[in-house]
Parts: sequence; structure tokens; C-alpha cells
Amino acid sequence: MPDQPDPSTAEPDQPETDPPPKPDPEPDTEPADLKKLQATLAAERRARVAAEREAAKLRDEHATDADKALAAARDEGRREALGQISARMVDAEVRAAAAGRLADPADAARLLDVATFVDDDTGEIDRAGIGAAIDELIEAKPYLKAGEPARNGHPPPAAPQGTRPGPAVEGDGDAFLRRVARGN
Repeated sequence: MPDQPDPSTAEPDQPETDPPPKPDPEPDTEPADLKKLQATLAAERRARVAAEREAAKLRDEHATDADKALAAARDEGRREALGQISARMVDAEVRAAAAGRLADPADAARLLDVATFVDDDTGEIDRAGIGAAIDELIEAKPYLKAGEPARNGHPPPAAPQGTRPGPAVEGDGDAFLRRVARGN
């Protein structure tokens, strides 16, 4: 069979692959170009918000009473659900922000009005406001501030509580008192 190539001398088939794609070159944006793009983006966002408001206004004008009642019920339900969820989230954010800054982070959640840190319409949490409020709380009540750890990085040991077992306390108290009274 002279027509077939010898498998031992044939070159292995190499799979056909495309060369790897070249990475995108760094964009050549000048600061002026970047500012122009950012301004254009901001203008587009403002236009979109205005268009959404106009669409909502037109929807409200042409809505039936049933549609208006349904929209009001949905809005009320959304606000109620957002209120319940956001209260828990804000409480967790306050505790997290107070961790390491207050001896007991739960004090911040108890002493601050956490409802003021959430936007009722969007549900967004004001993290900067939380930090500022904790700073004000520490200024007003410095005894709440977390203490410095000991030099080795561990807090100092707690003072012993109660009595310790020992020979003077073994057995019942009456037997001990009788021994003391007898002089033993």
C-alpha cells in the first residue's frame, strides 16, 4: 500500500485554531473628552428621568378609577414591605458601623433613630449619615466608646465573680460554723 502515508513518519494533525484575540488598546481619552462624555451621560440621564415622569403623568391622566386604586394599593404595599425590610437592614448597618467604635454596637441601634437613615421612596440607606450620627453619639456620650485593648491585643481579663471553692467552703455552711465555734 504505497498510497497511504506511513503513520510513524507523518506529522501529527494540528487542530486549526484562530490566533488569540489582541487585547484592546488603552483608550486614548483626554481629560476633556472624559468630562465631555460624563456631561453627555448626565444629560441623557436627566432626559430619561424627565421622559419617565412625563409618561407617568400621562398614564395617571388617562387611568380609570380602578387603575388608580390598584396603583395606590401597589404603592402602599411596596412602601410597607420596604419599611419592614429596611428597618432590619438599617439596624444591621448601624450595628456594623458601630462595631469597633462603641463598646456595645447595639447601643447605637437603641440610641439612634434608625428610621432617619433610610429614604422612604427608594429604600436606600444613608451610610454616611450613620457614620456621622455615631461620631456625634461618641462626642455626646464618650463613655460608650470602645476601650483600647491591652498591649498584647487581648482585652483585660474580667474581674472574678462570686466565691471560689476551697477548704473553707467545702461541705455545708453549718458544719463549718460549728468547727469555727469549737476552735477547730
